[in-house]
Amino acid sequence: MGTKAIIQVRDLQAKYGDKLILDRIHFNVYEREILAILGETGCGKSTLMKNMIGLVEPTRGEVIIDGDRITGAGDETYGRILRKMGVLFQNNALLSSLTLAENVALPMQEYTELPKQAVNALVRFKLGMMKLDGYEHFFPSELSGGMKKRAALARAMALNPRILFFDEPSAGLDPISSAELDFLIDYLNRTFGTTMVLVTHELQSILRVAHRVIMLDKQTKGIIAEGDPHDLKAHSQDPFVRRFFNRWTEADAQRHR
Repeated sequence: MGTKAIIQVRDLQAKYGDKLILDRIHFNVYEREILAILGETGCGKSTLMKNMIGLVEPTRGEVIIDGDRITGAGDETYGRILRKMGVLFQNNALLSSLTLAENVALPMQEYTELPKQAVNALVRFKLGMMKLDGYEHFFPSELSGGMKKRAALARAMALNPRILFFDEPSAGLDPISSAELDFLIDYLNRTFGTTMVLVTHELQSILRVAHRVIMLDKQTKGIIAEGDPHDLKAHSQDPFVRRFFNRWTEADAQRHR
């Protein structure tokens, strides 16, 4: 993990109409770091990610990506920022009418001038990296949930982004597929130095891959905890944080009473 802040979130406030979702959100994400954004349902995790990638404008504050202010950015600046980022959405967002190869090729065709032969070679490499060799001509509907996630990750990695965003990456996956995806996330981070931001509530994934977490609170609309997830699990004095990180232990205890 580096010491340079590649993402800076400054005094961010987000509303939907008159409803306040987030208030005074302030944190950094550092180069080569895997940061997880945690919290209960409805606390604003996905809203925060949408603000960070420019899909939603904050009511107040700013987000700076690798030196560029994404908040209020013009088309040219936003396009430059987009080429540094990849996003894995919760529903995968694969185009059902296109094959896996065509889905992965789309960002290359849109943002580069690479010849077709080079694009095809890169597509095969990206899919192979996700253990999808031989599935180039399959359609998303022909794949399992775990394979769709890996295909969407191959597309998110198409332009070798410096930053990857994940919205509930393990949602809908069985424990084995979830662990395989965690392995790929860790592998990409260690091999390519990709900075990653995960929105998730999956405790096992958090403890397997996250270097640091921030926890949002639905009542205060702000950050109530920040740090190494293992340290928070063992030492946090906040009752909500402690319950979040030890909920499986508590559930097991209830079952065996």
